Amino acid sequence: MKKILTICFLLVAVVKISAQEQPHYSFYMMRQSLINPAALSTFDRISGAGFFNAQMIGFKGAPLVGAVDFSFPIGKTGLVIGGLVQQDKIGATYKSTIGVGLAYRIKLNPTNYLAFGLNANAYMINADFTQLNVVDPMDPSLTANFNTFWSPNFKLGAYYFRKNFYFGFAVGNILTVNLPNYLNPEPSIDARFQDVHFYINAGWQKKFHHDSWKFQPSVLVKQIAGSPTQFDVNVQFLYHEAFGFGLSYRSLNTLMLQMNYTHKDIFTIAYAFNMGLGFGDRTNYTGHEVMLGFKIPQSKNRIPVDVPRF
Repeated sequence: MKKILTICFLLVAVVKISAQEQPHYSFYMMRQSLINPAALSTFDRISGAGFFNAQMIGFKGAPLVGAVDFSFPIGKTGLVIGGLVQQDKIGATYKSTIGVGLAYRIKLNPTNYLAFGLNANAYMINADFTQLNVVDPMDPSLTANFNTFWSPNFKLGAYYFRKNFYFGFAVGNILTVNLPNYLNPEPSIDARFQDVHFYINAGWQKKFHHDSWKFQPSVLVKQIAGSPTQFDVNVQFLYHEAFGFGLSYRSLNTLMLQMNYTHKDIFTIAYAFNMGLGFGDRTNYTGHEVMLGFKIPQSKNRIPVDVPRF
């Protein structure tokens, strides 16, 4: 019995870690480099954002994610360097991630751009089995901790954008980490097509009412081989480039309400409330996300890029 419990836990941990290689942030549309490294090219100023995401409130061991994402344009070259520091927790499993991204922007004409990007990251998984409720307290496999090695991973992306439209395609989770178990006591790394994540996102905006308002719909589609297609449909209204509010629906039967405020195109604060609709065979749950962002005022040494962020 104790061996079955251990194997089941490890299998669940592997699946969750693979699926959470890129946590699903509510405000990914405002920092699209989180899902597509090529979107780094849209940042024409030094900028960054911090995120805190809590899901499935009320469930013990529910996912918690904290992250800081930042970007640095390189003069007038069209190159942008980015970075990500992330910590997430699911049950008794913790994962620390450090990532570096590079994107290059090509100007097709005065208003259209095409970009390509690469992200390389390393993460360490730490499982604390002492947090589990076990049947046999003397079982040494469930009363100790283990740490895996720092493991590499990669993400590739392409991104087309202009002032009122964008379209991106990215491939992530190219490598898969296998946690130790009874059959294979040492962790290992594989490249398996069934674990690769594919992302497609697109958005459009339209000004109205004397250009004081913007209507900004967008969509994200995520596909993993052998799994149902996941998608987000988002609608946001932006007033005077400062006050934003919107609604999103996720294919996991989740509704998201969000609001954000940007002060003088420098500081941004945003909040999202996720609500599980609870129909069908899905679990009814809630979640919260907070984002704090900043952008350094425009430098004369950089090329201004007008790009929608929604």
